[in-house]
Amino acid sequence: MTNNQSLRGTKPNIILVLCDDLGYGDIACFGSNQNMTPTLDHLQITGAKLTDFHVVSPVCSPSRAGLMTGCYPQRVGLGRGDHFCVLLPGDPIGINPEETIIPKALKTAGYRTHMIGKWHLGDQAPFLPTKNGFDTFFGLPYSNDMCYYHPDLHVKFPPLPLMREDEIIGKDPSQGNLNELYVKEAVALIERQDNAPFFLYFAHMYVHWPFYPPHSFLKQSKGNRYRAEVEFIDWAMEQMIAALNRFDKRKNTLIVFTSDNGGVLRYGSNGQLRGQKGDVYEGGVRVPCIVNWPGKISEGIIIDNLLTTMDLLPTFAHLAGVSISNDKKIDGENVTNVLIGVGPKENRELIIYHDNILKAVRKGDWKLILNTKELFNLLDDPNEKNNQYSTNPDIVSDLMLLAQRYRNELGDGDKLGTSVRKPGRVDNPTTMFPLDEDSPLTAEYE
Repeated sequence: MTNNQSLRGTKPNIILVLCDDLGYGDIACFGSNQNMTPTLDHLQITGAKLTDFHVVSPVCSPSRAGLMTGCYPQRVGLGRGDHFCVLLPGDPIGINPEETIIPKALKTAGYRTHMIGKWHLGDQAPFLPTKNGFDTFFGLPYSNDMCYYHPDLHVKFPPLPLMREDEIIGKDPSQGNLNELYVKEAVALIERQDNAPFFLYFAHMYVHWPFYPPHSFLKQSKGNRYRAEVEFIDWAMEQMIAALNRFDKRKNTLIVFTSDNGGVLRYGSNGQLRGQKGDVYEGGVRVPCIVNWPGKISEGIIIDNLLTTMDLLPTFAHLAGVSISNDKKIDGENVTNVLIGVGPKENRELIIYHDNILKAVRKGDWKLILNTKELFNLLDDPNEKNNQYSTNPDIVSDLMLLAQRYRNELGDGDKLGTSVRKPGRVDNPTTMFPLDEDSPLTAEYE
């Protein structure tokens, strides 16, 4: 098998597909017996299935900050929004333009960089995708539920903006066909690429509530809206792969498919994992992940190493031949060897905050939930049913020391950390559209 060093600088095309709230058990190759996902199943059979792949926050903005920066979101000042656990329309903070994020790193290696879908790292001008390394952007600046009156948050939002690059091109776009437009955009991007390597970040609107699947998929799923959106995700992947094949780009394209956090149990499935979106149990932070690169990643392998979304930046940079500056610490690791099947299983650390409060720490197979005093061995008990807190005091003590180290470094609640950087911030934030007092107080959420 090709080794790590020989892959450095190979500059594959990279397609990163990030679903929204897709649960660990929502696709067939991760255990679903309800949703039909033949394209993703084939992608897994011909690639690698990552069974212990984690996000670093159980909610979207911090999770996406970790993905893009290769850092714990607290390190880059985005452990939460300014007023809420995620960024809201008109939030004064967002991704700091001084951070090195995935598209910026790849551009230094000659990549064309494109984003389609949900951004959610700030809607003020300095924080937008095209100001932070992307050549093109087509999508929404934040979540599709942040429009009209939100019955859960009890907040009235301005109309939803649809953007191309840094311009607003639509107001309250029809969510029933928006993802179809995203797929057409992705196919067109693949078709017009020349010989330069490209990076496509496709951030699905699905399966975030409210649900607006296309009618054809709703009919196919016999009226099950959630299933229809999962199966649309599979179809979208099929269309992108078909475009790669038509233009002889598939062999040199690395595909990574994953989710921004766990699923919402009211609708979806996290398999046998405990918890859901917003929890620091595995159901909130362990997500499905498939990695496929013909001829480089062995077919049908199962990778059970502890890996995270923070590892994608240094891994992509390695493949592009880019050296990331040492002047700003990142937490992710280059895991090329693991993905190609020659990397050892290491006793890695993982910390999980939610709303800037340190909630859980993990080292190797052991995970400690701090506020509830629960200790689990995830190798033997991935479903977190057997609390071993009282029977393993030495392990608890070791993990408590680890927790204290990260509290000092990254902060904890009101405690400031010694190794954190500031988010981007603007003095006079505005929403992209003014609050329309004549808009309905309820939307047709389904």
